[in-house]
Amino acid sequence: MKNLNNLPSFDKTIQPPWLMEFTQRLILLNQPVMQDFRAWHFRPGMRFQEKEQWWQPGSSRPTPHEGVDFCCFEDKVGGLVYLRPECRIPALFKGRVTALFDDFLGRSLYIVHKDNGHQQSGIIYAHIQPTPEITVDRVVQAGEVVGVTAAQRRPGPLRPHLHLSMCHAAESVPPPRDWQAVLRLPIELINPLSR
Repeated sequence: MKNLNNLPSFDKTIQPPWLMEFTQRLILLNQPVMQDFRAWHFRPGMRFQEKEQWWQPGSSRPTPHEGVDFCCFEDKVGGLVYLRPECRIPALFKGRVTALFDDFLGRSLYIVHKDNGHQQSGIIYAHIQPTPEITVDRVVQAGEVVGVTAAQRRPGPLRPHLHLSMCHAAESVPPPRDWQAVLRLPIELINPLSR
């Protein structure tokens, strides 16, 4: 992988720290589309626990948002640039794939990246098409491409994007097999932007 230090200048105050490295990897993997990246742009409804539907202003979600949606960014001249289908998505951390399941835009990938014997930390990458080599029980490395943003299945205002959820669960909790299980199982969803 290319050196993360050789990127053109952009907003280097992105918090939390994991988001800076993730953003740098996304930029490197998705040139030239992301070459003018300056900062992520979040509409109401794209962040954790927000209740709006960002793709349909004025409408509410049936449940609060379970993560963060990365859909667009501001470029160096202040314009909005949307992620395209096939935007390559890197793993945030080293971990083991424990589940793959369909969602309404593509597939969701659940990777356990920390396991202290009693509690696991996991990340769900949703609305992607996993790469062919990503299978259950496979160990992935930080920065490895795990998939691409899925194309829209039908015309409408919901654009291709990466949904990212972070969670903690007891080791005895089985990995989720669908989004209903994410909400039903004793999984503690965490605000990714506060970590």
